[in-house]
Amino acid sequence: MERKIEDKKELIKLVSFLTMCDGGVYQIKNRHGNLNNAKFIMNHTSDDYINYAKNILDNVTNVSVYNRKDYNTDGYKRLPQKRLETQNHPYFTKIRENLYNNGYKGINSHYLKLMDAECLAMLYMADGSIGYKGEAINSVTLNTKRLTEGDNKLLSDYIFNIFGINSTINHQNQYTYVRIKGKSIYKFYEIIKPYILNDFIYKIPNDELLLKYKQDGEIV
Repeated sequence: MERKIEDKKELIKLVSFLTMCDGGVYQIKNRHGNLNNAKFIMNHTSDDYINYAKNILDNVTNVSVYNRKDYNTDGYKRLPQKRLETQNHPYFTKIRENLYNNGYKGINSHYLKLMDAECLAMLYMADGSIGYKGEAINSVTLNTKRLTEGDNKLLSDYIFNIFGINSTINHQNQYTYVRIKGKSIYKFYEIIKPYILNDFIYKIPNDELLLKYKQDGEIV
């Protein structure tokens, strides 16, 4: 379904979070040795998420979607992926300047200030997971292990400042990631549920289980 976005701040918010999640903006040199404007590229197994991203990016420039060939030779059978690719555009060059440093895709405080419930849902669909132990929720995480510890701390701080959601920075070997604290699990899911696409409903606990994590007197 077409999504017309006329508010410039709304568009930069959504495109920047698409990039900070599963997408990327890339530049290559032209035949004269100069860098072209960047383009947005994303590979994904979810048709829902590909279409969601396309409907946003169509507001910037033309977008192509096609089946991506699996070039792996290890014998494993993987879910088929689609590739989304935009035309080169100065819009993406600016985002690349703000997010990338020597090939490292980080985060940006200006973009984080724009974060709303839809952006938080995007982060969860891209990097989130839920773990169960018996009939209880064992963990809710944003597995942002590509980020430095400092970037994960900054992300955690903004999630608290904007939504009042408490989280910790957990370590796994040399990596760090964000873990939502038990007292904020109910609030976290109530905020993001309206924006979760059908392909990611499996990441959402049922209402009966979720109610067990609602704090007394909590208003969401």
